[in-house]
Amino acid sequence: MRHRSAMMVAVWILAGWVFANGTAILPKVKVENFRTRQQDEAGNIRWSLYGESAVLAGERVTLTGMRVVMPEDEGGYEVTTPSCVFNREARTLSGNRDVRLKSRQAELTGTGFDLDLDSRRLRIRRNVRLIVHHGDVNVLGKALKTE
Repeated sequence: MRHRSAMMVAVWILAGWVFANGTAILPKVKVENFRTRQQDEAGNIRWSLYGESAVLAGERVTLTGMRVVMPEDEGGYEVTTPSCVFNREARTLSGNRDVRLKSRQAELTGTGFDLDLDSRRLRIRRNVRLIVHHGDVNVLGKALKTE
């Protein structure tokens, strides 16, 4: 039954293509509560991408409630933002909203960002704030809040 439903969705998407001037225009498709990931040749997870919703339009995907998780063996951190755009071909995320990178060692926040999932490079554009943690206290010696 699952395969049949998947086949029906695929047929529905293909049937929704509209041809304008001889060029296929793909319909927008919305997915809710999703997860996708990238693996290397050995099958190790390089990153996982989660979201509340995604609107697919070609290579551009508009995400809400986005969270990217890098595994512990890759540095172990997560990046979250209320909304952004994912370029599937380039495997990059960018947005103008608040962003937060959190790891065991630090928390980095700001507004506006670009994240390259292949190189794991994050650029925060403005209002950057960094808190560095050391064990259960930050570098200023203050106890951390528990959430």
